[in-house]
Amino acid sequence: MTLYDGRVRHFSLKTEGQINLNGLLRQTTYCNHLMSYIKILENISDVLPVVYGQELTGEFW
Repeated sequence: MTLYDGRVRHFSLKTEGQINLNGLLRQTTYCNHLMSYIKILENISDVLPVVYGQELTGEFW
C-alpha cells in the first residue's frame, strides 16, 4: 500500500499485519476527526491549544 507521503507499506493477512493496518486506520480516523473539530472553531485562540493526540469527545469521536 502506498501511503499519502509516498512511503510504501506492506500489510499481510496475518495477525501482525492486521494489527499494523488497524493502527494506521485508527490514526487516519483520528486525524480526520481532529481536522473536523478544528474547522468548527471560530477563533484562533481556540485553535492554538489544539494538539495531536488530545482526547476527542462527542460527535468527533
